[in-house]
Amino acid sequence: VDKQHFVRFSQDVGRFDLAAELLRKLIQATPQDRVVQLLVIDQALLAGNATDAALIAETNLAKFPGDPEIQLAFARASLVDPKASRFSQATNMLATLARGQTPQRLPALRSLAAIPTLTAVEAEWIASELRRPTNVSLADRLLALDTIGRTESQRRLEVLREAATLIKPDSRIIDIATVVDWLRTHGAPTLALATIPDSRATTNEPLAMLQIELMAVEGAWPKIESALSKTNSPLSPRSKASVAAMVAVKKNDLVKAEASLREARELASDNLAAVEQVVRLAMALKLTRVALEFSAPLLDDPRTGTHTALALLKLAQKRDDYEIERTVFRHLSSELGPHAVEQMAYIELLDNGNIAKAKQALAKLTENQSATPGLVAIKSLAALRAGSPSEALSVLETSGIDWAREDSRWQLVQAQALQAGGAPSAARSVAIKINPASLRAPERELLHRILNP
Repeated sequence: VDKQHFVRFSQDVGRFDLAAELLRKLIQATPQDRVVQLLVIDQALLAGNATDAALIAETNLAKFPGDPEIQLAFARASLVDPKASRFSQATNMLATLARGQTPQRLPALRSLAAIPTLTAVEAEWIASELRRPTNVSLADRLLALDTIGRTESQRRLEVLREAATLIKPDSRIIDIATVVDWLRTHGAPTLALATIPDSRATTNEPLAMLQIELMAVEGAWPKIESALSKTNSPLSPRSKASVAAMVAVKKNDLVKAEASLREARELASDNLAAVEQVVRLAMALKLTRVALEFSAPLLDDPRTGTHTALALLKLAQKRDDYEIERTVFRHLSSELGPHAVEQMAYIELLDNGNIAKAKQALAKLTENQSATPGLVAIKSLAALRAGSPSEALSVLETSGIDWAREDSRWQLVQAQALQAGGAPSAARSVAIKINPASLRAPERELLHRILNP
C-alpha cells in the first residue's frame, strides 16, 4: 500500500520517472492487483499514451467486471482516444456511473461535462446533477455553469450573472478569487470587478491586488493611482512597488517602471513565490530583460525552473529576442528532448550565437536519432556559419529530402547555402517561394538580403 501511495504521489508532483520505476516493481510483484492496474492506466494517460491507457483499461474491464473504478478509468482514457467505437462505449459507461450512487458518480459527471459535443439537453442534465448534492463544491457549481454556457451561447449573460451571485459578503477569500478569476477568463472583467466586495478588498492584500489588476484591464488608472496613495492601504511595500511599475508602463515611463520593479524584486528577497510574482509582472509588462535577470533563482530551482523557462521562451519568441532564447535554452539543455535541442542549436546558429555549443548539441543528436529535415538543415547551417558553403550544400543535397515541401525555415537555410555557394539565381528561386509571414524578424531579414543582394 505504501508503494502504491508513493506512485500516486510521484504522479501528482510530476515525477513520472519515479512513478514508472516503482510501478515496474509493483507489476512484477502483483501483476493482477486492481489498484496497480489503475495506477498503470493513470501512468499511461499522464505520459500522453491515451490509446495504451484505453487498451489496458479495456483488458481490465473483463478481469474486474462491474468495477466502477475500472469503468471510470476506461471511460476517461477512451474520451481522448480517437477510436470512435470506444468513445461511444465510454460515454455510455460514464452516463451509467453518473446515474449511480457510487463514489465515481461525481467524477463521471465531471468527465461528461468535458465532452465538447454535448447537446443543450445533455448539458442541462449534467449541470443539474452537478448541483444536486447539498454540499456541492464551488468548483462543481462553476463547472455546471460552464457546461450550460458552452452549449447555449444565448444564455451567456445569465450564466455570468449566476456565477457572480455565488459570492457572498462572508465568502472565503479563496472562493472570491476563484469566482473572480472564472469571470475574468470568461470575458467579463467588469462583472468580475463588481463582484469583489469593497469591504473585504480594503483589508485584504490579495483581493486588493486582484481589484487593481481588473481596474488595469478596465483602464481605470486614476482609481489605481488613488488606491496607491491611500495611507490605510492593505498593500505591502512590494505590492505598491509592483503597482507603481504598472502605472509607469501605462505612462510610457520605462525608466520608472524598471526602477519600481527592482524595488519590488529587492523586497521579495529570497522568497521564491514573491520573486515569481515579480518576474511574471515583468513578463506581463513586456520588460523582457528585467524578467530574465530576476528569473535566475527560479531557473535554478527544480520546482520552478521548467515552467519559468517556458514562460520566458514564449515571451522571447513573441518579441524575437534570440539572446533570451539562447540563455534559457542553454540553462535547460540537459533537460530538453531532441526537438528542443534542435531548436536550441538553430537559434545559436541563426543569430550568430555560440557555434561550438550548437555543433556539440548537433553531435549528440546525430548519435541518438535519425536525420529529420530539421536536423539536416541545422547541420547545413552550422557548416555555413563555420565558413564552408560547399559542405553546407552537400549536407542538403545528399539528404534526399525535397526541401520545397519542408518548413520555410529549412528552405531559407537552403537559399542561404546556395547564395554562399555562388548560385545567387538558384538561391533567389528558392527564396521567392518562401512566405515572409511564416518567418520571424531575423529570418525575414536574411530572406530580404537574398531577394535584394
